[in-house]
Amino acid sequence: MMSLCKLTRDDAKIVYSATIVLNEDQHIQYEAGDSIGLLCPNSDTDVKWLISRIDFGVVEHADKPFCVLSVLENKKKKAPPSWLLPDTLVTARFLLTYCCELHIPVTRRITRILADCCTEMDPNVTDPNFPKPEKQSKRLLELSSREGSALFDKYIREPNVTLMDLLASFPACRIPLVQLLDILPRLQPRAYTITNPPERQRSSAQSLSIVFTRVDFTGPTGEEPVGLCRYPYRTHGVCSGWLERVWNCRSPGSDSVSLPGIYGRINLNGFRLPVDRTVPIIMLGAGTGIAPFVCFIEEERRQRLKNSSTKREMWLIYGCRSPLTSLLFPDQLAKALSDGVLSRLCLCFSRYTTPCDGPTIPTCTEAFDTLNTHSCFHPKARYVQNCLLSSGTHENELAQWILSRNATIMVCGEARAMAPAIRAAWSELLGSALVRDTSDPATETEELQGQIYIKRMCDERRYLEDIWT
Repeated sequence: MMSLCKLTRDDAKIVYSATIVLNEDQHIQYEAGDSIGLLCPNSDTDVKWLISRIDFGVVEHADKPFCVLSVLENKKKKAPPSWLLPDTLVTARFLLTYCCELHIPVTRRITRILADCCTEMDPNVTDPNFPKPEKQSKRLLELSSREGSALFDKYIREPNVTLMDLLASFPACRIPLVQLLDILPRLQPRAYTITNPPERQRSSAQSLSIVFTRVDFTGPTGEEPVGLCRYPYRTHGVCSGWLERVWNCRSPGSDSVSLPGIYGRINLNGFRLPVDRTVPIIMLGAGTGIAPFVCFIEEERRQRLKNSSTKREMWLIYGCRSPLTSLLFPDQLAKALSDGVLSRLCLCFSRYTTPCDGPTIPTCTEAFDTLNTHSCFHPKARYVQNCLLSSGTHENELAQWILSRNATIMVCGEARAMAPAIRAAWSELLGSALVRDTSDPATETEELQGQIYIKRMCDERRYLEDIWT
């Protein structure tokens, strides 16, 4: 990794742009919209804490080499997975650091397993109010039972309690290593969208740019479900925290750090530009969801340099909290507007009050001045989906791009709230336009007509999503 630059300011969520340069003998083939996977280790703090809660049995301690296959041969009927390196001498510390996902959601099966592991109190727990081991075991049995499903939902599933949280809540539990390895899934690589388009001719070491939000976890607030604790040392996401940590801890005078595992990811969702450059695209994203669209814009600029007679029309609708603290890539967006690569840009802000007079956003830089002049702002729109509705001429123009010009819609961002809200807004907009533009009596409601049309667009690969939880 050659650079790590903070893109946001003040109290905004921390977003970084990272530049990764591969070795000269390495090369990743990709297209605009693709991502790379980064293999990262768990933090030493998490691993050390979990080790303190393990019953190692015959393995004795975390740094004693052992063969997973020999330890598990009498415990399981099926062979252990290959990622546990069953035929190799390894240590438990190595497996927990590089092979196993630690912060996993709790299932009723896990609570049942832990119920049998409550044998003695953690010596580090000095609170005399903690229940005795037998009471902790009884509570876990209750949560794992069919009769306790409502309690499980309330105290475990809905608050998203993890295995580490549960172990912190039940200090008498010391889980045998064999059972822990049976519970923990494989440590998965983290995917990050590449923001620079691929070079068609290799001239030097390949450079890849990514953008990511540092995932932050707050400490215990005192508002946790009664009887449960949160694991107190989880501060950042596994990979985003690791990238920040290795960069900040690099050797004095060093301008780079080595990353152990980088590979190209196969794009399974087909989130790529349509091959036909006469097809317009409407891009919608929030926060770091702008990443693939920055790549698309740069790819279109390259295509125009090769063939200026064909120009793809691109409309970007982008949202962030505030232009002052969290607007990403303002220089690239301003340049794309100025040179016509970006046909339209609509901006909305969820935590920013538009001034009553003067420029919509401060003209503190040349880029912001360009954005003020050439962007569309929706004063009543806080989120991206709000830009699709009650927007005057935009509402009609968006419908015309879809219904008359067969534009492709591309959505990138958060899956739980944003993506469904955007789809619902499109259904409403298109449903209204379909009813308005037809002389036939409607057999379905506007909303249903819109939903049917969006479903057809999905089937035709004209409505594409790159979303995450």
